[in-house]
Amino acid sequence: MSEELRVLQAIRLKGRPTEPETAAAIGVPEGALRQPLRALVDAGLCAETRGRYQLTSAGRDLLARQVAEERDSVNQTALAAFYDRFVEHNAVVKQVITQWQLIDAGTPNDHNDPDYDAQVIGRLADVHAASAATLAGVIGLAPRLAPYPHRLAGALAKVQAGEHTWLASPLADSYHTVWFELHEDLLGLAGLARADEAAAGRAE
Repeated sequence: MSEELRVLQAIRLKGRPTEPETAAAIGVPEGALRQPLRALVDAGLCAETRGRYQLTSAGRDLLARQVAEERDSVNQTALAAFYDRFVEHNAVVKQVITQWQLIDAGTPNDHNDPDYDAQVIGRLADVHAASAATLAGVIGLAPRLAPYPHRLAGALAKVQAGEHTWLASPLADSYHTVWFELHEDLLGLAGLARADEAAAGRAE
Protein backbone atom coordinates (compact mmCIF):
# COMPACT_ATOMS: atom_id res chain seq x y z
CA MET A 1 0.00 0.00 0.00
CA SER A 2 1.32 3.43 -0.92
CA GLU A 3 3.00 5.77 1.53
CA GLU A 4 0.69 8.48 0.21
CA LEU A 5 -2.38 6.65 1.54
CA ARG A 6 -0.74 6.08 4.91
CA VAL A 7 0.24 9.74 5.26
CA LEU A 8 -3.09 11.15 4.07
CA GLN A 9 -5.02 8.84 6.39
CA ALA A 10 -2.84 9.72 9.37
CA ILE A 11 -3.42 13.42 8.72
CA ARG A 12 -7.18 12.87 8.39
CA LEU A 13 -7.41 10.91 11.63
CA LYS A 14 -5.29 13.35 13.62
CA GLY A 15 -6.81 16.52 12.16
CA ARG A 16 -3.85 18.91 12.15
CA PRO A 17 -0.75 16.91 13.08
CA THR A 18 2.87 17.99 12.97
CA GLU A 19 5.41 16.09 10.88
CA PRO A 20 6.71 14.15 13.93
CA GLU A 21 3.15 13.23 14.96
CA THR A 22 2.40 11.99 11.44
CA ALA A 23 5.63 10.02 11.32
CA ALA A 24 4.87 8.36 14.66
CA ALA A 25 1.38 7.45 13.49
CA ILE A 26 2.64 5.55 10.46
CA GLY A 27 5.70 4.09 12.14
CA VAL A 28 8.57 5.85 10.39
CA PRO A 29 11.49 7.81 11.91
CA GLU A 30 11.07 11.48 12.71
CA GLY A 31 12.25 13.49 9.72
CA ALA A 32 11.38 10.81 7.18
CA LEU A 33 8.25 12.62 6.00
CA ARG A 34 9.66 16.07 5.38
CA GLN A 35 9.92 15.62 1.64
CA PRO A 36 6.73 13.53 1.20
CA LEU A 37 4.72 16.13 3.12
CA ARG A 38 6.20 18.94 1.06
CA ALA A 39 5.23 17.03 -2.08
CA LEU A 40 1.64 16.68 -0.83
CA VAL A 41 1.50 20.42 -0.11
CA ASP A 42 2.93 21.25 -3.54
CA ALA A 43 0.34 18.95 -5.14
CA GLY A 44 -2.49 20.75 -3.36
CA LEU A 45 -3.45 17.68 -1.31
CA CYS A 46 -2.44 19.18 2.05
CA ALA A 47 -2.08 22.62 3.53
CA GLU A 48 0.61 23.51 6.05
CA THR A 49 0.22 26.20 8.70
CA ARG A 50 2.86 26.77 11.37
CA GLY A 51 4.18 23.26 11.05
CA ARG A 52 0.79 21.54 11.13
CA TYR A 53 -0.80 19.76 8.20
CA GLN A 54 -4.40 19.26 7.17
CA LEU A 55 -6.08 17.78 4.14
CA THR A 56 -7.48 19.97 1.41
CA SER A 57 -10.70 19.01 -0.34
CA ALA A 58 -8.59 17.48 -3.12
CA GLY A 59 -6.66 15.48 -0.51
CA ARG A 60 -9.87 14.22 1.08
CA ASP A 61 -11.25 13.18 -2.30
CA LEU A 62 -8.06 11.32 -3.22
CA LEU A 63 -7.94 9.62 0.17
CA ALA A 64 -11.55 8.45 -0.18
CA ARG A 65 -10.69 6.85 -3.52
CA GLN A 66 -7.58 5.21 -2.12
CA VAL A 67 -9.43 3.81 0.89
CA ALA A 68 -12.11 2.43 -1.46
CA GLU A 69 -9.40 0.73 -3.52
CA GLU A 70 -7.83 -0.71 -0.38
CA ARG A 71 -11.25 -1.93 0.78
CA ASP A 72 -11.74 -3.76 -2.52
CA SER A 73 -8.43 -5.57 -1.97
CA VAL A 74 -9.36 -6.85 1.50
CA ASN A 75 -11.21 -10.10 2.18
CA GLN A 76 -14.39 -8.59 3.56
CA THR A 77 -15.76 -11.85 4.96
CA ALA A 78 -12.64 -12.36 7.05
CA LEU A 79 -12.54 -8.69 8.01
CA ALA A 80 -16.15 -8.80 9.21
CA ALA A 81 -15.31 -11.68 11.54
CA PHE A 82 -12.34 -9.81 12.98
CA TYR A 83 -14.37 -6.62 13.25
CA ASP A 84 -17.03 -8.41 15.32
CA ARG A 85 -14.30 -9.50 17.74
CA PHE A 86 -12.86 -5.98 17.77
CA VAL A 87 -16.28 -4.60 18.74
CA GLU A 88 -16.29 -6.89 21.78
CA HIS A 89 -12.90 -5.53 22.84
CA ASN A 90 -14.07 -1.99 22.04
CA ALA A 91 -16.93 -2.33 24.53
CA VAL A 92 -14.42 -3.18 27.25
CA VAL A 93 -12.09 -0.31 26.29
CA LYS A 94 -15.05 2.08 26.49
CA GLN A 95 -15.85 0.78 29.97
CA VAL A 96 -12.24 1.23 31.06
CA ILE A 97 -12.13 4.82 29.80
CA THR A 98 -15.40 5.58 31.59
CA GLN A 99 -14.08 4.01 34.81
CA TRP A 100 -10.93 6.10 34.51
CA GLN A 101 -12.95 9.28 34.22
CA LEU A 102 -15.79 8.47 36.64
CA ILE A 103 -15.93 6.48 39.88
CA ASP A 104 -19.69 6.24 39.34
CA ALA A 105 -22.29 8.11 37.29
CA GLY A 106 -22.14 11.20 39.52
CA THR A 107 -18.58 11.12 40.82
CA PRO A 108 -15.61 12.21 38.70
CA ASN A 109 -12.39 10.34 39.34
CA ASP A 110 -10.05 12.80 41.05
CA HIS A 111 -7.27 10.17 40.92
CA ASN A 112 -6.66 10.41 44.65
CA ASP A 113 -7.30 6.68 45.12
CA PRO A 114 -4.23 4.86 43.76
CA ASP A 115 -5.80 1.44 44.35
CA TYR A 116 -8.82 2.33 42.19
CA ASP A 117 -6.61 3.71 39.43
CA ALA A 118 -4.38 0.64 39.56
CA GLN A 119 -7.42 -1.59 39.08
CA VAL A 120 -8.52 0.39 36.02
CA ILE A 121 -5.01 0.25 34.54
CA GLY A 122 -5.03 -3.50 35.15
CA ARG A 123 -8.27 -3.82 33.20
CA LEU A 124 -6.70 -1.84 30.36
CA ALA A 125 -3.72 -4.20 30.33
CA ASP A 126 -6.08 -7.18 30.28
CA VAL A 127 -8.09 -5.96 27.28
CA HIS A 128 -4.86 -4.98 25.52
CA ALA A 129 -3.62 -8.56 25.84
CA ALA A 130 -6.99 -10.03 24.91
CA SER A 131 -7.23 -7.96 21.72
CA ALA A 132 -3.74 -8.82 20.43
CA ALA A 133 -4.81 -11.81 18.35
CA THR A 134 -7.66 -9.85 16.77
CA LEU A 135 -5.34 -7.02 15.79
CA ALA A 136 -2.82 -9.48 14.37
CA GLY A 137 -5.57 -10.99 12.23
CA VAL A 138 -6.67 -7.60 10.94
CA ILE A 139 -3.08 -6.66 10.10
CA GLY A 140 -2.76 -9.91 8.15
CA LEU A 141 -5.57 -8.63 5.94
CA ALA A 142 -4.51 -4.98 5.85
CA PRO A 143 -0.75 -4.57 6.53
CA ARG A 144 -1.06 -0.77 6.54
CA LEU A 145 -2.45 -1.07 10.07
CA ALA A 146 0.76 -2.66 11.41
CA PRO A 147 1.85 0.38 13.51
CA TYR A 148 -1.22 0.22 15.75
CA PRO A 149 -0.10 -2.57 18.14
CA HIS A 150 3.21 -0.80 18.73
CA ARG A 151 1.48 2.53 19.37
CA LEU A 152 -1.01 0.95 21.77
CA ALA A 153 1.75 -0.93 23.60
CA GLY A 154 3.77 2.27 23.89
CA ALA A 155 0.86 4.19 25.38
CA LEU A 156 0.08 1.36 27.82
CA ALA A 157 3.72 1.20 28.94
CA LYS A 158 3.68 4.93 29.71
CA VAL A 159 0.44 4.56 31.69
CA GLN A 160 1.88 1.66 33.67
CA ALA A 161 5.00 3.76 34.35
CA GLY A 162 2.82 6.44 35.95
CA GLU A 163 2.34 8.80 33.00
CA HIS A 164 -1.43 8.67 33.29
CA THR A 165 -2.21 11.28 30.63
CA TRP A 166 -1.33 8.53 28.15
CA LEU A 167 -4.48 6.61 29.04
CA ALA A 168 -7.18 8.94 27.72
CA SER A 169 -5.83 12.41 26.94
CA PRO A 170 -6.99 13.71 23.54
CA LEU A 171 -3.88 15.90 23.41
CA ALA A 172 -1.47 12.94 23.34
CA ASP A 173 -1.10 9.73 21.37
CA SER A 174 -2.88 8.14 24.32
CA TYR A 175 -4.29 4.63 24.40
CA HIS A 176 -7.78 5.95 23.81
CA THR A 177 -6.64 8.23 20.98
CA VAL A 178 -4.84 5.39 19.18
CA TRP A 179 -7.72 2.97 19.77
CA PHE A 180 -10.18 5.50 18.34
CA GLU A 181 -8.01 5.95 15.23
CA LEU A 182 -7.76 2.18 14.82
CA HIS A 183 -11.53 1.90 15.04
CA GLU A 184 -11.91 4.64 12.43
CA ASP A 185 -9.51 2.81 10.13
CA LEU A 186 -11.47 -0.43 10.54
CA LEU A 187 -14.73 1.35 9.77
CA GLY A 188 -13.24 2.66 6.53
CA LEU A 189 -11.91 -0.75 5.54
CA ALA A 190 -15.28 -2.35 6.23
CA GLY A 191 -17.26 0.41 4.51
CA LEU A 192 -19.18 1.21 7.70
CA ALA A 193 -20.35 4.61 8.96
CA ARG A 194 -19.41 5.61 12.50
CA ALA A 195 -22.83 7.21 13.04
CA ASP A 196 -24.56 3.93 12.19
CA GLU A 197 -22.20 1.95 14.43
CA ALA A 198 -22.69 4.43 17.28
CA ALA A 199 -26.47 4.17 16.93
CA ALA A 200 -26.10 0.39 17.22
CA GLY A 201 -23.93 0.81 20.32
CA ARG A 202 -20.82 -0.47 18.57
CA ALA A 203 -18.77 2.74 18.49
CA GLU A 204 -17.74 5.55 20.84
